[in-house]
Amino acid sequence: MLRSVINSIDESAVETDLGRSFFHMEDFPEELESKLVKHVESLTGKRLKLTGRALSTYDGKYGQPSLFPHLDRNDTAYIFDYQYESNITWPVIVESVEYPLKDNEALLLAGKTQVHWRPKRKFEDGEFVS
Repeated sequence: MLRSVINSIDESAVETDLGRSFFHMEDFPEELESKLVKHVESLTGKRLKLTGRALSTYDGKYGQPSLFPHLDRNDTAYIFDYQYESNITWPVIVESVEYPLKDNEALLLAGKTQVHWRPKRKFEDGEFVS
């Protein structure tokens, strides 16, 4: 189900910055959204409201990816960081702990209160993380 959503992305709507493409996913299957929200609620023990869905793909064709240590400044209490597809290992770091996600793995973090980033890395032609 997720693959069909990602494959339907209109490339002209993709924003590029920081060495990534960034696409706000407005149309998302309700069934999948409901499952994800319920799963994250079970992990946090809190009732949550989904505030957004986005797909980021880090790739050297968009410039050299750069995700420095930061706190998020939006209204997002939690980030469910799902690694969809990649051909390299580029870990997410949260509070100085590395999480080397593999495809089809996810990490839940509190983006406004937990400092998070990815280590500096020079992407070679064809390398990507999505």
